[in-house]
Amino acid sequence: MSKPTVFISYSHKDEDWKDRLVTQLGVLKEEGILDLWDDRRIEAGEDWYQKIQEAMNAASVAILMVSANFLTSKFILNEEVPRLLERREKEGMRVFPVIVKPCAWKRVKWLARMQLRPKDGNPLSAGDEHQIDVDLAAIAEEVAAIIDQSYVEMAKQLITSYANQWGIGILGIEKACESFYGTNSYCAHVNDGKGIIYCHADGKYKDMVFCVRRGIGYYYKKIIGGAASPLGLPITDEQISESTKKPTSFFEGGYIEWDPRTSVARAVVTRSRSYILGEKKL
Repeated sequence: MSKPTVFISYSHKDEDWKDRLVTQLGVLKEEGILDLWDDRRIEAGEDWYQKIQEAMNAASVAILMVSANFLTSKFILNEEVPRLLERREKEGMRVFPVIVKPCAWKRVKWLARMQLRPKDGNPLSAGDEHQIDVDLAAIAEEVAAIIDQSYVEMAKQLITSYANQWGIGILGIEKACESFYGTNSYCAHVNDGKGIIYCHADGKYKDMVFCVRRGIGYYYKKIIGGAASPLGLPITDEQISESTKKPTSFFEGGYIEWDPRTSVARAVVTRSRSYILGEKKL
């Protein structure tokens, strides 16, 4: 599940405003929620035009730092805005115009039709320092909510593809609790009530999908405590162990094996130190 990128379009004459926005969005970047891109990331010797095109094509969200400087930049108006609006129309990309300084934005047809930030198109520069921070923080929160939804959509695609491959029906996708080892994931319950499919959102197994089924799934979720337990998230589908010949599912911190002869399931933690987490006849 690739990290969503926020593309920032701005005039270099308004770089101080761009930097203030980047500071607020940087909180989300440090939390691993998103990546940020503006043209200051282009390194010496790189094809700057190509890099900007690649960044616009890869972005999940675009923020436009609107001012008179922005609205009179030939490159922004002829290259960046048309491509971003095209992606907005065809792909549903979210485009956020942020009014930085007073300007005649109401006279710009494509801009006047859009929802602006701050509310009602009041420029950031009209507020005092506190209000500016409040407005920028609100924009960051709104972007975070959109990114959260994009993660859900990506997880839905991966989980649905897995379910279709194995002929499994699923219910709704939801964010699972953070695992014992700090891994985030999304999950979907199998519609027969006998399993859960997990999609890793980060970590070593990012974008990988695994299912815990039937007895092992019930024991893992209902008895052991699921991802919050020292087992963590599943990292394999159920398989027959070469050593024990028993159905076994492996997790971040250990494994669960089930003996069909005795109907006994056993959870074993192997990370850092080995011990039996639990044992139960199903």
